[in-house]
Amino acid sequence: MWENFALAWNSGPFLQYFFNSVIVSISILLIQFMTIIPSAYAFARYKFKGSSLLFGLTMITLMIPAQLIFLPVYLMFSKLDLINSLFALILPFASSAFGIFLLRQSFKQVPEELLESARLDKASEWKIIY
Repeated sequence: MWENFALAWNSGPFLQYFFNSVIVSISILLIQFMTIIPSAYAFARYKFKGSSLLFGLTMITLMIPAQLIFLPVYLMFSKLDLINSLFALILPFASSAFGIFLLRQSFKQVPEELLESARLDKASEWKIIY
């Protein structure tokens, strides 16, 4: 019956739930843009001491089941007084090992000559990345 939809909608603050979901989603997206893109570019284009070790550690995190981390993350957030806040939903997803891996592979396919031509045109590294 159609009136059940109206009854369900009016039984809780669904508009507030929707806005919370939008805030959390956009925040995670922006934070991941700021963390994943520079790290993937660094792993793909720069050779620095320990880069293969750091990338290996990043790949190892893909093998850790998410359920294994739930309790330590909860305990950490409770000590930081972040329980029942939107930060507790945003911070665990601030970075993604899968995203770093995927973007690294994508950056490795861009020819070095293209990056050199951008540098010759006085493009900064940030402009090349983004």
